[in-house]
Amino acid sequence: MEFAEKVKELTNKEYSLVGEYTGIMNRVIIRHDIKECGFEFEVVANNFMGTKSRKGSRCPVCGTSFKMSEKIFIEKMKRIRPNYSVDKFFSFSKKVKIKHLKCQHSFEISPACALDPRTETICPECGLGSGRKMNHEQFIKKVRELEGENYKVIGRYSGTHSHIVFRHIDCGTEFEMRPNNFIHKNNRCPKCTKSKGEEAIERWFNSNEIEFKTQFSIEGCKYKNILKFDFAVELEDGSYCIIEYDGRYHDSPHSKKKEHVKKWEDQVTRDKVKNDFCQKNGIELIRIHHSEFKNIDKILGKRFND
Repeated sequence: MEFAEKVKELTNKEYSLVGEYTGIMNRVIIRHDIKECGFEFEVVANNFMGTKSRKGSRCPVCGTSFKMSEKIFIEKMKRIRPNYSVDKFFSFSKKVKIKHLKCQHSFEISPACALDPRTETICPECGLGSGRKMNHEQFIKKVRELEGENYKVIGRYSGTHSHIVFRHIDCGTEFEMRPNNFIHKNNRCPKCTKSKGEEAIERWFNSNEIEFKTQFSIEGCKYKNILKFDFAVELEDGSYCIIEYDGRYHDSPHSKKKEHVKKWEDQVTRDKVKNDFCQKNGIELIRIHHSEFKNIDKILGKRFND
């Protein structure tokens, strides 16, 4: 029986598999399918299935049922949304009225969306959240407020998680990025935000007159979305040699904060997906650990000049 079918059978069709299943000990994306929720979350497949002696993990927003009291909802909001206050709460199946303490704007939202930890800003007055959606003109205005004329929006804004093309005026680079990442996570031009290791690798390729590609993607290599490799060099036979520079945050999270730990866990998963994909498809992959920073020239020289 396929894992997706097992999920539905185990939960009487209350949950369904959304992402790709790659193994019982790997993370999967599960959706809570009842109409009051619809929340998607990541969980290790084995933890979701549980055992005879251990109950499986379920939706982190609503727990095992929707009999959530106002007290519990407010406690969850304080933990997930400390900058919001609850004005009126009726039940988990009805919209709740909350206030954004930063801008003092009050609005209604479903409790499930309010507790969704994936959405950084839920206030419709402040940006990319639920409620009133930002249109293209409002998004351009928001970009200008943050960066002035340093960045130009090339594509058409169609939603917080839909990739859009930006142009960095200073260097002329055009790149794709989710609006949410640009506005709330302060992600910017990939060419101008390279690590020291990536800069050293690029410098070596240029000085040795070796053509290379950056932010290289291969169809089929994905985790949630298509994954990007740091560098790719096309070989004489038409195949590619991939080079990845692993900075210190590949080893451990930036801090013990929940969001930093989650970001690190995603990084570990992405690295594993890339490794497995390259091995399965016979693609040469060179990983350079940050501890080998001083040996970058030697490592690349041995591969491409010997």
